Amino acid sequence: ERFDDALEGYRAANPKPAISEEVRQFEVMATAAVREKRFVDAVNDYSQGLAVAPWWAQGQFNEALVLGQLTYYDQAIDHMQKYLALVPDAQNARAAQDQIYAWKGKQGTQQ
Repeated sequence: ERFDDALEGYRAANPKPAISEEVRQFEVMATAAVREKRFVDAVNDYSQGLAVAPWWAQGQFNEALVLGQLTYYDQAIDHMQKYLALVPDAQNARAAQDQIYAWKGKQGTQQ
């Protein structure tokens, strides 16, 4: 529900809002954590940034990728779908949707 409200506000905004310094801090921390292969820390940092700005499309995308790396496919799919809802015309929209399909295929192999 909170995301749906944020999505509606984001789509209506012109120009689109920039991320705050607080969210940027979480982005920098998450990027460093990914670089150091501390994926759980990265997910926590992205999650904190998204709690402040659920409309942060790049955060949704990046958290999806990290969750996929951790094999949390349900959550990864959810975040990638949010990314696509925020920026349906993104240059990488096809690749993002294909990644969702790949994760769905892996879900059945986790049992």
